[in-house]
This record gives sequence, structure tokens and C-alpha cells, in this order.
Amino acid sequence: MTPGALVNCKDDLFTHGSKPLPKRLRKLLGTFVLVTYVIVYCLLVMKLASATLPNIGGWGHLGFYVFFGLIWVVPAAVIVWWMQRPEAQSG
Repeated sequence: MTPGALVNCKDDLFTHGSKPLPKRLRKLLGTFVLVTYVIVYCLLVMKLASATLPNIGGWGHLGFYVFFGLIWVVPAAVIVWWMQRPEAQSG
């Protein structure tokens, strides 16, 4: 499979039937996905923190909070990028 085929395949993942999702619908779905993702992410990181941080020193706390405080941005940025894509030109 060529890299170009993967790009074309990615565009087919977010289509509604044979036509792409309208921008308003993408924004609505993306908003729900983003809010759900942030809530679930926070709950999982809180659970992980309560299980691991009592056994780690001060620098470990700092590293934990810096890492997990920033890493959530990557998936969120992908969701926002998908929401903001321009609509496909018809015809």
C-alpha cells in the first residue's frame, strides 16, 4: 500500500454515506468527543496519580504533572484539527 493510499483512506473514515460530514456536524461531534475525552483523561490520570505518586519524591511529582499536564494536548489538537478542516469542494 502506498503512502498516498493511506491519506485517501483516512479521508474515508469520517464520511457520512458517500459524502463528507458537514462542518457544523463535525464541530458538534468533535465537541462531544473532546469534552468526553478530557473528562475520561482527567479521571484516569487522577487514578494513576493516586496509585503512583505516594511512592515518588518531589521531582517525580513535578515530572508527572508536567508530562501528564501537557500530553493531553496532542489528541485534543487532532480532534480540533478534524473539526476545523475545510469542507470538500463539490464538483
